[in-house]
Amino acid sequence: MSRPSPFASSSRFSLEDWDTLSPLSNSESLSISRIQQRADERPLPSRLAILNPGGSRPSTPAAAGGSGRKASVVNLSASPGISSPARPASAVGRHPLHTNTRVTSQALGAGGGVQEQWPLSPILTPHQFHEHHSLILTQLELSQEAHYHHHLESLAQWIAVCEDVLDLLEQGTAFVRECEANEGLVEENERGLEGVRGGLVEEQKSLLHLSSSLTTLLSQFSTLESATRMLNLPGEELVLNEGFLDMLDKVEASLRFLERNPDFKDAPVYTIRFQQCLTRSMTLIKMYFVSTVKSLMVEVSDKMGGKELSPPVLHTLLYTKFSTVLSPTPSSSVPTTTTTTASPPRPSLRTLILELESRKTTYGSLLEECYAVWFACRAQLVGGELRREVGRMHLGALPSGGGSGGGGGGTGGGGGGGGGGEGDLVRLARAGCNHLRSVCLAEWELFAQCFGTGEVEVYKFLETLCDHLYDSLRPRILHESKLEVLCELCTVLTAMMALDSAGGLADDSDTDSRDDDNDDEEGYSDDDGDRYRVGGRGKRLTLPPFRFSTLLETVLQDAQTRLVFRSQAVIEAEVDRFVPSKADLDYPGILVREGGGAGRGVGIEWDDDADDGDAETGKGFRVPRESEMRDWYPTLRKTVWVLSKLDSYVNNTIFEDFASEAISLCRRSLSSASLLVGAKEGNSKIDGQLFLVRHLLVLKEMVRSVDLERVERAADFSSVTDALFNLLKNTSVIFNPNALFELASKGIPSFAETMTDAKLDLDATLKATCEAFITDTSLSIALPLRTFLDRCTAFLSSPSGKDLPGQTWATADEVLKLHTTFTGEVEDKVRETRDKLECYLGKEGTVGVLLPPLLDEIVDTYSTFYNLTRSEYGFDTSSSLLAPAVVKERLEAAAKGGAKIEPAHAQIP
Repeated sequence: MSRPSPFASSSRFSLEDWDTLSPLSNSESLSISRIQQRADERPLPSRLAILNPGGSRPSTPAAAGGSGRKASVVNLSASPGISSPARPASAVGRHPLHTNTRVTSQALGAGGGVQEQWPLSPILTPHQFHEHHSLILTQLELSQEAHYHHHLESLAQWIAVCEDVLDLLEQGTAFVRECEANEGLVEENERGLEGVRGGLVEEQKSLLHLSSSLTTLLSQFSTLESATRMLNLPGEELVLNEGFLDMLDKVEASLRFLERNPDFKDAPVYTIRFQQCLTRSMTLIKMYFVSTVKSLMVEVSDKMGGKELSPPVLHTLLYTKFSTVLSPTPSSSVPTTTTTTASPPRPSLRTLILELESRKTTYGSLLEECYAVWFACRAQLVGGELRREVGRMHLGALPSGGGSGGGGGGTGGGGGGGGGGEGDLVRLARAGCNHLRSVCLAEWELFAQCFGTGEVEVYKFLETLCDHLYDSLRPRILHESKLEVLCELCTVLTAMMALDSAGGLADDSDTDSRDDDNDDEEGYSDDDGDRYRVGGRGKRLTLPPFRFSTLLETVLQDAQTRLVFRSQAVIEAEVDRFVPSKADLDYPGILVREGGGAGRGVGIEWDDDADDGDAETGKGFRVPRESEMRDWYPTLRKTVWVLSKLDSYVNNTIFEDFASEAISLCRRSLSSASLLVGAKEGNSKIDGQLFLVRHLLVLKEMVRSVDLERVERAADFSSVTDALFNLLKNTSVIFNPNALFELASKGIPSFAETMTDAKLDLDATLKATCEAFITDTSLSIALPLRTFLDRCTAFLSSPSGKDLPGQTWATADEVLKLHTTFTGEVEDKVRETRDKLECYLGKEGTVGVLLPPLLDEIVDTYSTFYNLTRSEYGFDTSSSLLAPAVVKERLEAAAKGGAKIEPAHAQIP
């Protein structure tokens, strides 16, 4: 029974179906044929080989004598399970009977073949024949069964071979299963190794990051060695080394790192050493700057040598040469070729100073030394030339090319030298300021090319240059007594200061735009291409635009102070202590003459030029036209003139304080003048009052927009007096320490602040004057009635005052006579008063303001007289009097300029 093949296919398709469904290409077919040929040629394993020298064995005998049929022979040299083709019958050894051969039992070998055996000796006896015959028979029998035995042996061999193959297959299957198990184990181990590998990669990254961090941190400390090595090089020109600025940045970065990490090992030691390196670097920069500037000053001084040089040559030596030194220079003078790379420019003096300025808080003393050396050198070079130039200006011999164009134009008409003329001070100030402005501007620009800070220091240096002109101007200013010259000087100085405002806006916008463009950069480049790196932070340091007004403030303050002092002197001399002449007190004659036969009003026509100037300056004081001031009292004219001079040249606080004092003095002067006008022959007290009202109204209009409030502080010693009084009351405790302590604590004087307003004083004086005018005028017009009423009041108040009509001076006839006199004169007096008001105050609203209360005062006096008459006299007397309403109507008509109303019969209310 045959065993099923373990390699039997379980597929549902046959070989033909596979050939149809999956046809092979030519190359695949060729590969299969080659594999088949190689498989057919494989040798049999040595342990399965059968001794067969001929390489063949007899085929299996056919059934029932089967002679003539081909027997199938197993080829052991072929692969197991593959039958080799049958050999022909002739290939098998012939039967020994047909070949006359001698067959022995040893003739049948292991291969099953029959070997022919011949007798070793001739057959001589029957016994030998029988033996030979029996041998032949035995051989025949054996030859007939040899094929079967051989086939059985072949089958046994093949069975053994199959069993070996099966054992090999089982071993292969077990090996495959073991490989599959090992593969699963390998996959599992591979997954484990993958996880381990991922952890190792992360750990590697962490270690690399840690190594990088450590390298970065250690680089902060390794900077010290390279910095020390560079600073140990000899010479001051070490600062021009290409790596010097980078070394500074690294040292400062290391210092900042150590400040943030003070817990590092030896951090204090490294901090001190880094600070020492930075200090040495800044000191080297200072030393190089000092030596460079001083050598340049010596070179320029030798070339100048007290010679008279032309302005272009002088400007080249003083400014162009310095600017060239401050600009960046290439590191090598050898020209570069196309095959070599140009080396970066060497650091300029400006770049090195910027490094020092960026650390001003720490190394401010070194920077101040640089300032001092710079200013000393510049003062030595420029101071002498400026002093000689100011001296020539002082003498009136200005050079045609010296200073700016404004300076030459300002001195063209001087001619006569520096002494005596009132215009010499103004000409000297104009020419000197123009020349000084050009020099200071050039010095400022040169300083700004080298430094980005030090604004206060450079202004102090420029002030020393301005002292040459200031020393010449100040004595002249202090001795100048004319307000016009001082005002013109203030105008010149103010105009020079205004030049800063004209050119400052453009400079500020340009500076702001440049700063904004460079804020986000690591550094910036100047016009010469130099890279400015301020401590590695890229912050640009620049000076603000030059302000010449800062230097002129001292001169302008002196001029303004002198102007205020002279104005005070003028006010005190020509206002407070003014002594009027008869012509000055000729009022209302002056008003009539200036008004063309009729008095002019108090309305003021303002000067158009003054209005424009006030609009520009923003101040409230306005100047009237000259024609408006001809009929003013001299003290008022002088006060307005002085205030108009001060208005444009001093600040508001000083002007308002001075104006308050001047207005008060002018008001007192006008009050004194009003008394003199009222006492003048031909005038009355009313003239003085109207004179004062007119001028006070003008003065009030002049200062309407000016703030005249002042705060005055005065010491109050009342507490000291009280403390001393209490101490002296009890003399027994004078030497008691407690009493002395109480005296010291309570005996301190206090300071009281009082606010005064000249406007309020002016309004109060004007109000009091108007009230006095109304009272005095009404009293003069109704004087008979007022006298009669006073006598009646005195009589009725006496014990015997019971029969008033019985008195000789108060009879009914006297009353009617008094009434007739009053009513006949009152209208004329009112018209005279109105005319006088119009003469002093004009036909304006002021007259309409004063007349109604005046008429009311007169009517009130008449009403009192009328009521007294009705109560004390009979009907006949009282019926002859005019009613108060009628009198008021007539007075109002007279005040309006109407015709006189003839008296009619009495009207009884």
